[in-house]
Amino acid sequence: MIDVFTPGQEVEVTIKSLSTEQKKLHLTMLPFVKEEDNDDDEEEEELIPLNEIEEDDELWGEITRVTRYGGYINVGAEVKGFLHFMDHPLFTYENGVVPPSEYMKVGERVRVWVSDVDQERNRIKVTAVRPTDLPGPKRELYPNIL
Repeated sequence: MIDVFTPGQEVEVTIKSLSTEQKKLHLTMLPFVKEEDNDDDEEEEELIPLNEIEEDDELWGEITRVTRYGGYINVGAEVKGFLHFMDHPLFTYENGVVPPSEYMKVGERVRVWVSDVDQERNRIKVTAVRPTDLPGPKRELYPNIL
């Protein structure tokens, strides 16, 4: 293992983001470049409060990060939703377990349904498999996958 820093060494950092609710501080040593607003008419997108999201809500989002266990989806809420790999319609047990990075790509838009909202832990769990008990027409995107 290569030591990058030594104990007691002073480094210069910039605060990139701060969340008092989640008690998180994001620091960076990279040069911070503030994005300039080129379009003053465009309003900042309002995020959906967590208490307004309910189970079985249908949302569209974008995959922002893929991990060994699934992906994080920006659904326009205060927190990102987590999509477990087993809740993705392309997941299958055939030929062993395929890593989520094989069928989830950062930047991909997905339609998801809220399966759980945990207000205490500030989390949203979503599924990309349409719940069978929802009313209305059901059209499968992947009819060959059970």
